[in-house]
Amino acid sequence: MAKKSIYTYDDFMKALDTSGLGGQFSQADLNLARQNPDAGMSLISYKTDYANATTDELRALANQGAETVRASYGGYTGGGDGGSFKLEPMSPNQFTYGEAPTFEDNWAGQIDDALQRQMNRDPYSYSGTAPTYESRYDPDIQKTISGILDRGEFSYDPKTDPVYSAYQKQYAREGQRATANAMGEAAAMTGGMPSSWAMTAASQAGDYYASQMADKIPELYQDAYNRYLQEYQMKLSDLSALRGLESDDYAKYRDQLAQYNTDREFDYGTWLDQQKLGQQDIDTLRALRNDDLALYQTRLGQYNTDRGFDYGQWLDEIENQRTRREDERSWAQNAAAAGDYSWLENLGVNMDKARQDDAMARALQAAEVGDYSALRALGYDVSTAEEAARLENAYRQAQIASAYADMPTEEDRALERQYRQAQIEKMLDESDSSGGDEIRIGSADDLDAVFGYVRVLKAAGDERAKDYAAAKELIRGIDGYDPGTMDGKLKDFLAQLYGGTPNARR
Repeated sequence: MAKKSIYTYDDFMKALDTSGLGGQFSQADLNLARQNPDAGMSLISYKTDYANATTDELRALANQGAETVRASYGGYTGGGDGGSFKLEPMSPNQFTYGEAPTFEDNWAGQIDDALQRQMNRDPYSYSGTAPTYESRYDPDIQKTISGILDRGEFSYDPKTDPVYSAYQKQYAREGQRATANAMGEAAAMTGGMPSSWAMTAASQAGDYYASQMADKIPELYQDAYNRYLQEYQMKLSDLSALRGLESDDYAKYRDQLAQYNTDREFDYGTWLDQQKLGQQDIDTLRALRNDDLALYQTRLGQYNTDRGFDYGQWLDEIENQRTRREDERSWAQNAAAAGDYSWLENLGVNMDKARQDDAMARALQAAEVGDYSALRALGYDVSTAEEAARLENAYRQAQIASAYADMPTEEDRALERQYRQAQIEKMLDESDSSGGDEIRIGSADDLDAVFGYVRVLKAAGDERAKDYAAAKELIRGIDGYDPGTMDGKLKDFLAQLYGGTPNARR
């Protein structure tokens, strides 16, 4: 299983900005860092080593480390300084994996057809006509109601009563008949002679029927009133009958309307069922497609899991190879520090310059003990150095001779000045042989020679060594002077030469 990345791309960008090496990163390096931030951080480290390297072999080692990262994780190299790149041919170290499964939608056509059918269904409409109601009895009902509500109050006038007129005529005939009968009976009793009794009897008979007629009026009044009430009740009965007929017709209308609604509801339910069946077809087809999609996603997830596992194994193998190469580089550097450059050469690093530098260092070491043959073999003119060595030997012999005297002679001082001047010239010659144009301090012995030169300048009254500050500025300005390792010795020398203590002057 692959190790989790230590860094993020944001970490890489911050480190790149801090390092100031952005111009040294090609687009390929930046792309690699985006894909693998750990590899990007390794490139920053190697590029920093390259920038800080003081020798060609150290620069070569730093570049080789960066190239290892590029080749292992990106499949390309960056050139001699890492700022450009060229793609390498595909190698077995590059990760490859089979194609991912794809999803084939076998239901798309059927789903589209079902959707189209559903969308093309006609909106619901019903062909039946709802029944309407129009009352056949409403005019008669309204007329009857008006007759009931508009009837007048009861009143009775015998003169307008046809019954009374009929009784009046009847009783008048009967009165006349009774009067005639009374007159006839009276005439018979008197032998046909008129008499007052007969007249009275006839008048009484007529009056009787006249009084009977008067007595009939209350009865006729009551009969008329009863007819008034009966007529009112008849109208109410008519109204009730009309309303019953109206109710029957309305009930029939309600039955027809209910049947209409039932038929329409059934028809709508049938249409709605078709809609639901169409939607169910769509849902079923979508469910089948979702089943296929779920199976595809399962296969894709397994594919990604397997690919991730294999990629992790590949990364682990590359990391193991990189670690082994780092170990080889470390061993090669340690061997080179001991003078064995074969390990670095096996890694492809050109060590010719390093070997030349070693030969020069050994020649200079030999020259320090008076053997200039190695420098001469390297093609350097050592006559000045040999003369300086001769003067140094003479100076030392003079020192030994003057040790028995209280003070050095003027000849001794002149000899010392010649010796210091020869030392400086020797340093200039060595600087020229290495391509420089100034005095260069390469060792503690060189620094002692410079101190001797300063003494000569001070004794001669030279402005460059007139006081503590001038001499310090002169010495610290010489190429190769390292404040970190030489300041302590410089302070002691200046304190001895100009007075004071090392801590008293800064």
